[in-house]
Amino acid sequence: MRPVYATLEQLRDRLAVALGFGAQGGAQPNQIPILNHFLQQSQSQIWHSLKLNQMNRVHYENLGANQEVLDVPSDCRVGVLTGVYWKDGDVWRRLHHGLPKEYDTTLRDDPRYYGVNSRYDSSSLQVQFYPVPCKVIEVRMDYYAQPSRFTQNKDHASVPEDLLITLAIVMGKAHYSQSDVQLYTSQFEEMMRRVRSLNFDSEGSFNASRPFDAYGRPVKWSNEWSG
Repeated sequence: MRPVYATLEQLRDRLAVALGFGAQGGAQPNQIPILNHFLQQSQSQIWHSLKLNQMNRVHYENLGANQEVLDVPSDCRVGVLTGVYWKDGDVWRRLHHGLPKEYDTTLRDDPRYYGVNSRYDSSSLQVQFYPVPCKVIEVRMDYYAQPSRFTQNKDHASVPEDLLITLAIVMGKAHYSQSDVQLYTSQFEEMMRRVRSLNFDSEGSFNASRPFDAYGRPVKWSNEWSG
């Protein structure tokens, strides 16, 4: 189960206290926009800096016979997928990222390649498969999700709140020229080093630059494969 982090309102109250606004009863109405900005920017920076395991998602969908494309999941990071597979019996076969420069659009066979393209009628992204299957197949998409909405008081943070609040404190203290900003900066840098050392980053993501045979060694969740 994915962790549920504090809300924007809760984090803003903590940030206000850390910046010395506690005696005023927390954040004042005129301070709310800039405190929200510190928290939102902190979440964005942490999300870009770390590939957090909790943000990994798996999407399953059927690709119909003679169907060439599927929509990219709506919360996928700018259409960047870490792996695309199709189910061949009890084996998930990974597809090669990148469509051939030249290919036969009439070919019907088990897919070997995929590409991510914009829809012709909108800004939505789609996954294109080649060859186009002649039967219904189950497709799996692995991807790194974007943070959820973080603009309303009851919206929950999507990244570890200890990292988020510490970075927001750094931003706030720098903005208000508070003398202990370096103390919190050092604390945040140490926290980031600890997170990376604990392998919080994702492991084993599909490397699109590494050539491999899509019909070679399959990805199989069992000990039946002997090499």
